[in-house]
Amino acid sequence: MDAESQKSTMTPWDDIVSFFPKGWRELADELHVMKGARRDKSLDATMHALMMHLACGYSLKETVARARSASPALYTSSHVALRDRLIKFLPLFKELCTRMFDACPCPAGEGGVLRLLDATDIRENGPTGSVWRFHYSFTLPSLSCDFTRLTATSGAGTGENITQFPLSPGDHVMADRGYCRATGITYADRNKARVCVRLNYVSLTLLSRTGKPLGLLSKLRGLKRGGDAAEWECAIRSSEDGSLIHGRICAIRKSAGQIAESNRWLREKASRSGKKTRSDTFFVNEFVILFTTFEQDRYPLRTMLEIYRWRWQVELHFRRLKGLIQFGHLPTREDDSTKSWLYGKLFVALLLEHISRAGAGSFSPWRKGSDEENVHEPLETLRFSRALSCAAADAASGIV
Repeated sequence: MDAESQKSTMTPWDDIVSFFPKGWRELADELHVMKGARRDKSLDATMHALMMHLACGYSLKETVARARSASPALYTSSHVALRDRLIKFLPLFKELCTRMFDACPCPAGEGGVLRLLDATDIRENGPTGSVWRFHYSFTLPSLSCDFTRLTATSGAGTGENITQFPLSPGDHVMADRGYCRATGITYADRNKARVCVRLNYVSLTLLSRTGKPLGLLSKLRGLKRGGDAAEWECAIRSSEDGSLIHGRICAIRKSAGQIAESNRWLREKASRSGKKTRSDTFFVNEFVILFTTFEQDRYPLRTMLEIYRWRWQVELHFRRLKGLIQFGHLPTREDDSTKSWLYGKLFVALLLEHISRAGAGSFSPWRKGSDEENVHEPLETLRFSRALSCAAADAASGIV
């Protein structure tokens, strides 16, 4: 065959699939995700329809209607059949997420990885909808996701705890007050990882390095002005064998305005719960207090207080997941369908991260659209949505 007769057409859908993990079609065959398909037996067409549903926010009915209107039709089965196929794709989406985690450029180096941990509850629409807890970890400075876990919101093993995450020697993990528990700190210590958590004064008993009560309140009284900071050596009891785990307390006094706002929030919380807040709770609330086992020579007081500010990036990341790809509301009440939808959404989010890192400012060198519109929308999301919309439009106009 001569060169002039060798022709092919690259569609926007091909652009998107090029960012999928290698071998995803072979993996789909191994997992038999298309088993039982009667009318629509094309893996690519089915994945295309599912990605329209997951990434573009179309309902199942709207997805099927758009896919049927294509010329030739992209997907012709009912929306019920597409939902059933989404359930079949659950193991594929989970494995694709795992492979994308493994491909994340998260160099540990000798000092391990700096990881930010958090969790968020994802609720199904309606007053009786199911609620799932999404545990999530990503690394600094790359802000790349390296682990997730989906659990229920009640029962053993579902709470916010460092034990939800696999840890490696040298890891340095940071988390909010909900993770300040002796069980999680003990788990990290056993795995030779370091922790930094915001202190929960009630749940964690602080001791001196010799095992006597620390007397934190008396130490805090020495910080009288906003911005005054100090650190003290301390220890906690291991939840496994009662041995001492040594660490530090790092504290900084809030400004007068911040203290007033914090106290207002405490009073409102007490009013809603009908409970009286103790005076020492108000006093402790005048400070930002961290418990950490980070190395003191590498992470002195000022450094610890500065890097804890980075933890707010977790909240921004969840806001992006919930807002830009509609991650916060489940469209179904069936557990299997819900899990498939959640892992599919997670795959979309990871795909966005991968495209953002690899695209270097352009989704496709030959299919580059103007980014002057909607300049305030994150570019990776803009490119991905445009590409999917373009893929659907191309199919509808007969361009295959």
